[in-house]
This record gives sequence, structure tokens and C-alpha cells, in this order.
Amino acid sequence: MGAIPVLGAAATELLNLVIVPPLDRRRVEWMNDIARRLTQLEEDSALDLEQLQDDDAFITTVMHASQAAIKTHEAEKREALRNAVINAALPHAPDASLQQHFVTLLDTLTVWHLRVLNLLGSDEDREHVTVSDLVAHAWPETRIRHDFLKVILQDLNAAGLLGGLEQGMVLGGSRHTLVLGDEFLRFVRSPETRERWNDERGERGGPYPASVVP
Repeated sequence: MGAIPVLGAAATELLNLVIVPPLDRRRVEWMNDIARRLTQLEEDSALDLEQLQDDDAFITTVMHASQAAIKTHEAEKREALRNAVINAALPHAPDASLQQHFVTLLDTLTVWHLRVLNLLGSDEDREHVTVSDLVAHAWPETRIRHDFLKVILQDLNAAGLLGGLEQGMVLGGSRHTLVLGDEFLRFVRSPETRERWNDERGERGGPYPASVVP
């Protein structure tokens, strides 16, 4: 920080006092948690840590996810990023490019993006209810601004995770996510939750395709 020309001594001292310690704490907590979870999976014979050393795609995912995790204070996003790292280490992980894409999405989306996508990606049947009403019913204690929900849906549609849903659209049935949205949700869920979700979703569950990148 001292090498940055625009920062004076006072600014450098302030940053070292206020910013650096929390970042260091986040970094240590993050790496310890990842190490603990990977070690547990090895003990359960789910993976071989030595083989991960030669897995360039996994190392890249860890680096990108770690940068994103250190930048956020939100526990839900950090948990999703942890799950992404764990799923990248397991067999049948997504294509390397898709892993990077999903981690980039995690970095840019807010917690409410993830919550709304998860809600719309569940298998619960919904009939004659609008998207706005569904979200309001799911979180009655928190009123999401209509303009913010509109932005959330636009972002999820633009990312190819939803199929053009709008606030006032009346829903019918279940599974309002696209295939890419399903794959994203599997990647950011814990392995245990993902397996239960796969079983429930039938043909749209199961392991990732060998390659989903065109």
C-alpha cells in the first residue's frame, strides 16, 4: 500500500489499521475451513488430496473462489463459494470453464439473487401465483423493493439461469430455472444437499455432463 503514489502515510496507516486485519482474518478462516472440509472428504474416501495437486482446474477454482470469499462479509455467499470449491474437488465436477463462470457469477450476484434463484429452482408446485407474491410469501418479514426484485430477475434471466421470468408473471407447476440454472445451483450447494436434490429432480439431476460448454 505504501508503494501506491496516491496514498499518503496517514492513508496507508489507516488502511493497515482498519482494512488489513479483517482481510487477514477472513483469509485465514476461509483457508482453514476449506482445508478442514477437504480433509474430511478424504477421510470419507470421497477424494484423494494428492491428486488435487495436479488438478489445474481445481486450483484455478480455489483461487477465484478465495478472492471472492475474502471480498464479502455475507455468510451465505461464503458458504456457496465453499460448496463450489468442494464440488470442484469431487468427481463429475463441471467443465473447468463452467466452474470459472459459476464462481464469477457468485462473485457478482447478491445474496438475494441466490435466494430468489434457489426459491424458483425448487420442485414445489405453484399454481396461480405471481413471482412477486411467491417472493413476498417466502420472506414475509423482509419486504423486497419491487424495483430491486425487477433487477434481480433481469440479472438471473440475462445470466441464462431463468427463462424470462418477470415480477407479475403467473407461475404454474415447478422448476422455473433453466438447465444452466439447475447446474449452477448444484454447484453451489453442499454435496449432501446436492445429492438429495439430484434424487428429487430425476432426469435433470445426477452428475454433471462431461462438457456443458458449447
